[in-house]
Amino acid sequence: EPSSPSEDDVVTKARFIAAYHALLGEWPTAVTTLEDALLQVPEQLTLLGDLAESLEGAGRLDDALARANEALALFAIRNPDSDHPAFDLIRTRNRIRARIQATQVQP
Repeated sequence: EPSSPSEDDVVTKARFIAAYHALLGEWPTAVTTLEDALLQVPEQLTLLGDLAESLEGAGRLDDALARANEALALFAIRNPDSDHPAFDLIRTRNRIRARIQATQVQP
């Protein structure tokens, strides 16, 4: 009887499949792939960051910002004394925020 996949296996597989769909511009499929993986490994930071980016690609900016903020909050809880902030997550969040603000400025 095969064993259940490890957390690393779930994360790696989901990231590769989501990246493939993102390259094809199939953002909803990338989002679904990452959401399904997060059901198996909840609060997995890398997947949350990838999900934020995929939601952004899908044009779901409010959802993308919420996931980026969730990932950053989780990072802060898990790494309270970190000298190395989550630069990639911060960049992702700031980019999404800028896109939201740009759409709000339009008349």
